[in-house]
Amino acid sequence: IQKIFSEWKVIRTKQSKPGTYRKDFKNFERFIKSSPISKLPLTEIRQKDGYAWVDHCLSVKPDMKEKYFKNLHGTINSILDYCVGNGYMTLNPLKSLVIDSDLFTPPTEKEDASLIFSDEEQKQIIQKCMEDSVAKHNAIPLGIVLLFHLGIRDGELCAIKWKDIDGNRLHIRRQLVENSDSD
Repeated sequence: IQKIFSEWKVIRTKQSKPGTYRKDFKNFERFIKSSPISKLPLTEIRQKDGYAWVDHCLSVKPDMKEKYFKNLHGTINSILDYCVGNGYMTLNPLKSLVIDSDLFTPPTEKEDASLIFSDEEQKQIIQKCMEDSVAKHNAIPLGIVLLFHLGIRDGELCAIKWKDIDGNRLHIRRQLVENSDSD
């Protein structure tokens, strides 16, 4: 896997958005490159090696959540699928790993009150943004106002293009993702 990574990396930049391949590269550096599976000849990788790799990942990040692991699994699957597609191996033995969700840290539950602004808080924030925009002659604070009125995520707002506006309709088609690792 280590030897094929630079070849796969070139292809991956053409297959996915920048946020995705940056996340893949970070995943490789932190969880794949340092694992014993990365040094095995491709044709000798077996499903048992995949389970050993899961143990390695959990030793690197013991508080890993299942969603985080699914992203890691997606990265290594992409590399091995590339290898299958190019005839370096006949099948991807890690494709069908079944991992018990109890191995992972449960997702953090947040109280609804901490997730949503009250009506009064929204009014205060919108007012402050309007004042800030006027005082600084800058439209950027108005983006926060749009977030409240449109009910969209900040990444969706940042990814809006002129072609997404059709008359009086705004089509949300993509989102900008930058920070891929909570660490």
